[in-house]
Amino acid sequence: MMLAQIKLSETQTLLRFFHSPELKNYHTHELHLLVGDVYVLIKADSFKNVMAPVEARIQALAKTITKISDPQTAGPGFGLGPVIIRDHHDQEIGMLKFRAPGTNLELDAATSAIQEQERINMKEQEKQTLAGIRYNSLRSGAPTFAGMESEQSGFSYRNGDHHAFLFVVQSYRDNPGFAWPSINMRFQGGGTIMKVQSPDYQPDLVRWSLPRFVPDKHEIPLWKRPPSPPRVDATLSDKEAGKLWDAIVASVRLRYLAVAPKPPSAFDQGNPEKAAADQKALDEFLSTDEDGRPWTPPTDDDVPAR
Repeated sequence: MMLAQIKLSETQTLLRFFHSPELKNYHTHELHLLVGDVYVLIKADSFKNVMAPVEARIQALAKTITKISDPQTAGPGFGLGPVIIRDHHDQEIGMLKFRAPGTNLELDAATSAIQEQERINMKEQEKQTLAGIRYNSLRSGAPTFAGMESEQSGFSYRNGDHHAFLFVVQSYRDNPGFAWPSINMRFQGGGTIMKVQSPDYQPDLVRWSLPRFVPDKHEIPLWKRPPSPPRVDATLSDKEAGKLWDAIVASVRLRYLAVAPKPPSAFDQGNPEKAAADQKALDEFLSTDEDGRPWTPPTDDDVPAR
């Protein structure tokens, strides 16, 4: 249910609505804006009717978004295609998906992902996953990926009426952070057919951004949908896919000077006296029962007999 539509400027509109009909104190906030000729949507949720800080935050974030022409010379910030966000965050997570007939490329990057002490050992996982299946090993080893150590795996197989392949690479770093994010990339082809959209396709951004409870009158019920299409062959041979994979892995690199030093405000810990008072109030709340009395652990006498 729409609660508010606020026109902040000629290029910015703020929308506010209930996220679901069951939770009346759970809201979704959207800021639709134009940055040059680029459409940008910033979306956030608020809880317990605390909406003002959330809307102030997304409006402040919108002021840091600018259009760029060359990512290599754009300077510090989080790049999103033709725009860049020049703001400081606690963490950054990025996802890239590229689909073409018979192939699918996905890249995930996260600055705060924990670095496991032990390597994944993709070769061993490959053997366990494909046990009992005849497959061809296409790639293995530890290439340099985005300037970091990494591990890769690649294989192909033919199952009945289709040929498919899968390549995976995972970066490793000793000092996780913004300058050295965790990057995982997958390149696969064949198998379940992927629907390719026409270059002239215009997405329904209004329908896409609506909350879950809004019914879609154009959606086909499950029992009326046609059966799944048959699996298809990969459009690339193993040799072609391997060459393309090597070129993609070599092309992924971190932007020069993409990470700027944090401003002094980022290290501001706030009022220590207020923090201590808040911690004391939280401790007292956690140490009391539902009647407000001091909580004590149950004894053997309190446990009901079976």
